[in-house]
Amino acid sequence: MKKISLLAIAFMLTGCAVVTGLKEAYAPKTAEYVASNATNTYDNFYKSNTVKFPGYNLRHFTNYKEITGRSNWLAPDTGIKPIALYNDKACNMYLYFDIKLDDWAFYSAAIDENGKALKFNSYDQKINTGNQYAGVSISEKFSISLPDNYLIENKGKNPQIEVQGKRDTFRIYLPDYYIDGMLQYFADNNINCK
Repeated sequence: MKKISLLAIAFMLTGCAVVTGLKEAYAPKTAEYVASNATNTYDNFYKSNTVKFPGYNLRHFTNYKEITGRSNWLAPDTGIKPIALYNDKACNMYLYFDIKLDDWAFYSAAIDENGKALKFNSYDQKINTGNQYAGVSISEKFSISLPDNYLIENKGKNPQIEVQGKRDTFRIYLPDYYIDGMLQYFADNNINCK
């Protein structure tokens, strides 16, 4: 019985580590890692492709305060997933979020570091009822659309974005090596995204 209990605890801890981004924490912070771990999926219904780049978590960066001027503990403990949707005519870039909180933040807007409004796409806001291992939490899913030429214009700059809500505001940035890796992937695969 003790072995089963120990295995159950080990399984839960392993599952929690994956969910909270342990893999992201130890991933190489290089453009090569970003480009080589991107996945490209074709959607036959919409005749378009989706490129998913590896996610990252702001709390795993020691230079967060240096770049944003804020403590990384003010940023939610969540993965940020860069995604590109493209076809023969256009390419759209997004930063996707699935944030779990103790209370509603009502995220509804985003601006770049120059104060320019970015398109905010809300997907879902729900209450997770929890279970015996996890309590009740709030989940807010949204994405931020990046403008055309955003990657080229911000190459080497660690561009910042502020996400705004009724009860919470936080800052993110797109690390320069992510921009390099994304541009490298697009160039290597002859995709017109920038």
